[in-house]
Amino acid sequence: MIRRFDPEAYHLNLPLRGSAGVSQADRAEVCQPWEMQVFNTSKPFRIVNGPLRMLTLAIPHTVLPVAPHKVERLLARRLSGREGMGALLAGLLTRLARESGALRPADKHRLETAVVDLFAATLAHHLDTYEDLPHETRTRTLALRIQSFVRQRLQDSDLTPPMIAAAHHISLGHLHRVFQTLGHGSTLAAWIRDQRLAGARADLADPAQRTTPIHQVAARWGIPDPALFSRAFRTAYGTSPRDYRHHILGDTTARHRPRPTETRAPLSHNGDGVPDGQRSGGGPVPALP
Repeated sequence: MIRRFDPEAYHLNLPLRGSAGVSQADRAEVCQPWEMQVFNTSKPFRIVNGPLRMLTLAIPHTVLPVAPHKVERLLARRLSGREGMGALLAGLLTRLARESGALRPADKHRLETAVVDLFAATLAHHLDTYEDLPHETRTRTLALRIQSFVRQRLQDSDLTPPMIAAAHHISLGHLHRVFQTLGHGSTLAAWIRDQRLAGARADLADPAQRTTPIHQVAARWGIPDPALFSRAFRTAYGTSPRDYRHHILGDTTARHRPRPTETRAPLSHNGDGVPDGQRSGGGPVPALP
């Protein structure tokens, strides 16, 4: 039955809530949230789970650049999805699940390649055979590591290409060549600027941050120079940061401006029973009947 219906693939399970267990190759382990497990559909396996939310990835045997006898050593083992290559893979899978409806057809091939590369790199990391991966796989994986590194540090004003190259122990020229494999269509510095501007624009449109000064929003996203931020924002979006916020949120100051109140002075009487403010002319007021 396995041979007849076998998709000939490796499956990776990533529980997000609840637990799941896989039994295969004389090994049985239970995964908690953000722990991953791999099993081979061509061999007998058993899955045990209760109520849970889980992502499952299927990778055909033929596209994985890791020898089957090496993958065998990791079947049904728990692999961390919170650190290292595993964290990159888990992060990409959850983002794809969340944004799958918004993906363009042109993105799908690139993202499929990225998933296979990170899956292979995760296995190779645990097998201590990373250097045995094809050069193209290692280059693309390095590019994804760099991209993740940058996204986590966009709010650091010291984030620059030289700093990124030093953190990854590569030359500046190699950094730029690796970054181009991601297909963003821009230089690394330009991509960092665009990501920072996008983050600032989202904050400017956030009603909860309507009273935060614009220069503080800019500084939070790694652009401490208000004039530079304003020029870059206008170039990117065709309007100033202030006008953009006003367009999205309306007049944020009018809602919080103190309203004038009308005060009425008490009317006084001069002993004749008629308030001063109701006297006519300057003469005496007739007595009431």
